[in-house]
Amino acid sequence: MNKPDENKTKSFKRVLRRIPGLILLVVISILIGFGIYNFNARDILGNRMPMPFGYGAAVVMSGSMEPALMTGDLVIVKEYGKDEEASELREGDIIVYTSESGSSLVIHRIAGFMDEGGIHRIITKGDANNTEDAPLTADRVIGTYVLRIPKAGDVMLALKNPVCIIGMIVMAVLLLELGIVSDKKKEQEELQRIKDEIRLLKEQELAAQFDEYTGQEKKAVNNGEPERESAAQPVEPDEQVKETATGEEINRKNKV
Repeated sequence: MNKPDENKTKSFKRVLRRIPGLILLVVISILIGFGIYNFNARDILGNRMPMPFGYGAAVVMSGSMEPALMTGDLVIVKEYGKDEEASELREGDIIVYTSESGSSLVIHRIAGFMDEGGIHRIITKGDANNTEDAPLTADRVIGTYVLRIPKAGDVMLALKNPVCIIGMIVMAVLLLELGIVSDKKKEQEELQRIKDEIRLLKEQELAAQFDEYTGQEKKAVNNGEPERESAAQPVEPDEQVKETATGEEINRKNKV
C-alpha cells in the first residue's frame, strides 16, 4: 500500500471511531430541539399535539386499543385539517382527538356516525373497551392514525428524561474523547516507529561507514608491508663495506 492510500485508510478509521459519539450528539440535539418545539407549541400556543410538516407522533399510554395498539407503542399521526368534513372519515379509522375536558388526547377507532340536532357526530370506541365513547364533533379530531412503531414510545419517554439526556451527553463526550485519545496514541506510536526507523537507518549507515573505513585501513597496511621489508634489506652490504674497510686499514698498518 502506497503512502496516500495508507493516509486515506487512517483518516477513514479515525472518522469511524468518532461516529458513535457524533450520532449520540445528533440524537440529543434532535431531542432537545423537538422538546423545545413541543414546549412552545403546547404551553405557549396551546397546541396539544404539534405536527410539523403535517405529521406528528404520540405514545400510547393505555391498553384501550389492544391488541391493535399496545402500551408503549409510538404512533405516527397525519394531521386532520379543521376545514375537512367529517364525511371524509370512515368507520374503522383510528383517530386522535381531544378529550371532552381538552386536557388529554385519546386514540380510538371510529365505530360509527350519528346526526344529533342537525350536528354530525362521530362515535368512537376502544378495541379493548366494552362500551362506546361519548359522541364527538369533527372539530375535536386532531389527526388520523398512519402507522405504529412497537415499544418505540417507551424509548422516546426514556430519552425525554433529564437524567437520561445528561447520561447520553456524558456518554457522547466520553466516546468522542476516547476517539481523540486513541488517535493521539496511534499518532505517537507512529511517530515513535518513524524515529526508531530513522535511528536504525543511521546505525546501519554508521556501521557501513565504519566497515568501509576499516577495510581501507587494512588495505593500506597490506600494501605498505613489502616497502618496509625492502628498506631493511641494504643493511648487509653496509656491514660488508665496513668489514672491507677495516681489513684494508689492518693491511696498511702491517705494511708500515
